[in-house]
Amino acid sequence: MHVLIAPDHFGGALSAKEAAAALGRGWLHAGHDVTLVPMSDGERGLSEAVHGARGGRLLAVPTLGALGQHAPATVLHLPEAATAYIESAQVLGPAGAGQGDAARRAEVGSSAGVADLLLAAMAAGARRVVIGAGASATHDAGAGLWLRLAELLDVDVNAAQPWLALADLRRELQAVDVVVAAARGLPLTGLHGAGAALRRFSDISAGAAQEIERRTSVFTTQAQRHAQQLPPVRPVLNTAAPMIAARSEYAGVGGGIGFALGLLGARVLPGAQVVAQEVGISEAISGVDLVITGGATLDADAMHDGVIATIGRAAADLGLPAVAIAHQVHPNRRELAGVGISAAYPVVDQPLVPDPLRQAPAGTDLRRALAERGDRLVRNWGR
Repeated sequence: MHVLIAPDHFGGALSAKEAAAALGRGWLHAGHDVTLVPMSDGERGLSEAVHGARGGRLLAVPTLGALGQHAPATVLHLPEAATAYIESAQVLGPAGAGQGDAARRAEVGSSAGVADLLLAAMAAGARRVVIGAGASATHDAGAGLWLRLAELLDVDVNAAQPWLALADLRRELQAVDVVVAAARGLPLTGLHGAGAALRRFSDISAGAAQEIERRTSVFTTQAQRHAQQLPPVRPVLNTAAPMIAARSEYAGVGGGIGFALGLLGARVLPGAQVVAQEVGISEAISGVDLVITGGATLDADAMHDGVIATIGRAAADLGLPAVAIAHQVHPNRRELAGVGISAAYPVVDQPLVPDPLRQAPAGTDLRRALAERGDRLVRNWGR
């Protein structure tokens, strides 16, 4: 049998590359042909996934983190494709309560460092830049990004009204096609937006979260009104970038950099689908007999446009069986079939604590558990 293994990361320290290797161990020992294609939804592991599939050069970029601290970061550059890849979490910091500075990042954190990475990619020769972004405690609606771009590009800007620099910033960036690989459908404002999610991503108080939401709503309303008065944006691909609003599906990724980059003309797209195209999933899946994917949690978000759903649909298009592995499996068989997943299994066969920040029982060796699950898949699905 020829098996394609294309998982996302499984949380903690286990990357998609390590997860793929663990799941593939048993298949290789049994003599099957195995193709490993680590995946990402844009939030984590974007550069690793593309670098593993296509190579490229990792460029060190000194920049600042969300709180002004030194934040060494990298940009993956593919010179032959004039394309670069950026993980915004390198400067925005991780999402998740209990991260120490998460509450402070939510209140005063800045997205300025993303501008440094974008311009470093352009300086290296990239004419297309893919920026991965997901949930973030840093939540400035991209204002820091705009202000830093204006500073570095020598564009006049009013710090209190950075949207007034949009027209000049668009002209400065018109030679580059920016794509935001958004890890989840997360509006910036509203009941189900990034502001409402701050209580989950940080230890911030309810009152402080409400004040941030109010402040963000005022900011985005003014920015949108100004942007609507400007000529349509025409990216490099000669297609008009749709006007993104604060309540657009992916505007809230990166604490609002989806919104800010969208108003500059970026295309804000489902991250797993972007990564699947970048790593060549359509080519890798051709001719295989079974597809295995997985990720930390198989829930409503993952079923919508996450790695598992993206790989499942690709398998379904070719009539191939696809198996998913996750710490927690919430959908039923009918729901799984809707995204092309033939069967789904937990990493370990025992109840898990229903806490999204605790992905496996205490003491679980994730690498070993995934390898053992992979061995069982060989017995159940191998031939």
